[in-house]
Amino acid sequence: MNIAAELIEQCTRQGIHLSPNGSKLHVVPVAKLTPELRAALIQHKPEIMRLLPARHHRPVFEFQISDFPGRHILLGIPGETLEQAHSGLHDRYGSRLLDVALYEYPPKPRGGLH
Repeated sequence: MNIAAELIEQCTRQGIHLSPNGSKLHVVPVAKLTPELRAALIQHKPEIMRLLPARHHRPVFEFQISDFPGRHILLGIPGETLEQAHSGLHDRYGSRLLDVALYEYPPKPRGGLH
């Protein structure tokens, strides 16, 4: 494994989500970065940016069911198309399914390393 992949794995283990946005590398939450990790991410940013799109973005459903009003459930379904996942939710919860929304995971970050 190369250093960029190792840095991505280290961030994932520490609960830090990385995502590219144009020329910026977004880090969420940025407060979890140590000065050493921040410096390493900046140093290896081009390689990290090349690896991230295929590794860290997937659809996630947020939904509510009548059994738990007011509670939102998040569900990532790797390897399924959106249509299959949506159909699966309807098959499982039927009329109890109150609301479904689709997001990209990790969520769109606010901060970034330039």
